[in-house]
Amino acid sequence: MSLASSGMDTAPPVKHRRTRSGCFTCRNRRVKCDETRPICDRCRKGGRDCEFPPPSSKRARLSDMKTTDAPSPLTDNDQKLSPIPDHSPTNDSDNLTEQSSARRGSIMSTLTRTRSCDPRRRRRGTRQISDASTSTSAENTTPASNSPHDDEDPPAATINSSQEELVAEWRRQCPTLDAKMEQYLLFHYEHMTHYHYMFKLDPEDFIHEELIRLAFQYEPLLYAILGFAAYHHALRLPDVQASFRAFWGYYAQSIELLRRVLQQKHDQHDLALLTMLQLATFEEYMGDWTGLMVHHRGAHSILVEIYTPQNVMATNRSRTIFNWYSRFDVIASLAAVQNAVLDRKWLVHASSWYEARKKDSLKGDLTDVMLSFGSILRLVGFDIAHLFASANDAQVRLEGSQELAPFFDRLLTKVNELTHVLDELRKDIEALHQPFTPDVELPTSAVAEDDVFDGNIPLFKGKLWHLNFVWLDWYGVSLMLKYQTLLAQHKFHANTSPQSARMQHISEQPTLPPEFQKYAEIQCQIYEAVERSTHAPEGAILGCNSSLRFASLFLPRAPPESNLKYTMWSRKKLATVERMGYVYPPHFRQQMAQLWALPEVEDWWLPNNEGKLAILDQIRSVVQERHEQALQQIQQTGRDDGRTDLRELKGIFEKLNISALHD
Repeated sequence: MSLASSGMDTAPPVKHRRTRSGCFTCRNRRVKCDETRPICDRCRKGGRDCEFPPPSSKRARLSDMKTTDAPSPLTDNDQKLSPIPDHSPTNDSDNLTEQSSARRGSIMSTLTRTRSCDPRRRRRGTRQISDASTSTSAENTTPASNSPHDDEDPPAATINSSQEELVAEWRRQCPTLDAKMEQYLLFHYEHMTHYHYMFKLDPEDFIHEELIRLAFQYEPLLYAILGFAAYHHALRLPDVQASFRAFWGYYAQSIELLRRVLQQKHDQHDLALLTMLQLATFEEYMGDWTGLMVHHRGAHSILVEIYTPQNVMATNRSRTIFNWYSRFDVIASLAAVQNAVLDRKWLVHASSWYEARKKDSLKGDLTDVMLSFGSILRLVGFDIAHLFASANDAQVRLEGSQELAPFFDRLLTKVNELTHVLDELRKDIEALHQPFTPDVELPTSAVAEDDVFDGNIPLFKGKLWHLNFVWLDWYGVSLMLKYQTLLAQHKFHANTSPQSARMQHISEQPTLPPEFQKYAEIQCQIYEAVERSTHAPEGAILGCNSSLRFASLFLPRAPPESNLKYTMWSRKKLATVERMGYVYPPHFRQQMAQLWALPEVEDWWLPNNEGKLAILDQIRSVVQERHEQALQQIQQTGRDDGRTDLRELKGIFEKLNISALHD
């Protein structure tokens, strides 16, 4: 496929009556303001700060927004960034057992020392970026003028005075930035949140502050970020071919530049590691788990070269890198039921570090509480993957042996330990609800009669908002533990049954207990509430994506016909997430089509391709080519490295496709 250069593609300008009395937010976003005071309808729905010009100083305020360097006023024929919609397209044993009941007393004592974790704390267009003073061992690879789109005229766009200050600072740090790069970086700054990166929390705003500053020092990282931002902008544009070229050019150039740097065999550094993580995030969005595994393993080799379990927790940058990397490690191992690449001691030390920081009377606050909860869940997820990967191996290795029964007893003991850790964590989370009962909210948007979930469940709000995602992860990890235990028990009983009945037992499918459906429905209610919430930041439902996928597997399904409403709810939500750019991998769509007995789902989630974006077909086609090339490589070399199990999501779909919920 040609990767010809392309300018930033824009939709035709949206014309509306110009007004000087709308709020500054709507005017900066180039959308019509309904001028409802004190907060207009668009800002209320989008959870944005809303500020109107003072009645006595409109002209002065407007003139303050202009500078001599500002672009001239746009005419109807000028190109500019298309208006941004108000919402995302329509409507993520050792130390654990010792950190249980003693935690809750210290949690409540930290609530009076809380720095704000409110999702609305982020200031748009007002950050003052400091000098790039953080030293690194990397050679300075400041980008030269070799953008994949150098031959195109840069897009014109109206920016306010605060944005001009921000762009001026970027230019000071990276003089070779062209106008196109600036516009995509502004899009990243204004419309992408840590949820787009599948971060549950980003207390220091790493993705907008330090990550960008580091990218100006390292060309492969800059192009990876530009590609990711251009991709999300392309989802809002009508020109499929040009939009695809716009982001793919940056992505391809990042990979090429990174390859050249690595071939020089310099000492590796965290900028190369960050580039691999950014590329892996992009590949997860595109459903390219083959590419993701390549960069995940490359990131591992650099991580263990430059860090240790102890020093990786020393700075916000290194902690963010570790949490970013370890998320990939855990989700990949859970999806394929295989051992994670990273040694367990890394996650144990991280969990202990967060626990100690949370208890520290000088440093403890709700941010550290929530990060501690997340580190516990990540370690439990790691242990689940390791435990059942070992169980699968033992079931084969010890089949027919007298050692199988003692092994299974040890497995159940470990399951009970992990269950205890999760039960204690649940108590910790629930303890935070009590003193903040007035802060919980219920969704206010209308609920359709056929909606199976209405989101009528209390959410954490304000500084506790991020606990909603911890809560979702708790249910997801707990459900994964129960499901994998059920499969292991089924295999054990099959392997220990008389030879004459063994094949029949193996062919039978395990029955899912009602508890599985209950957990899935709670996750879906939380998802619905987050989606409807007026407090949700942009991209929030992307942070719920992993829970949505897994919960959808355990909802009731037809027959009977009355269960079709659950399937349709899942189809609508999966379609919404994919329209936001998260392309589900081919095997997931294939298995869901089989699970629901709906072959058309393999192509698109909704009937008659409702809401399908043409650009998604382009991405799917490229990813399918990569999968076929990877399969050929496996056949030629005989080396699989777990890629097939990951691509086929063995840990999720094994025996699930024809099992039924217990009535």
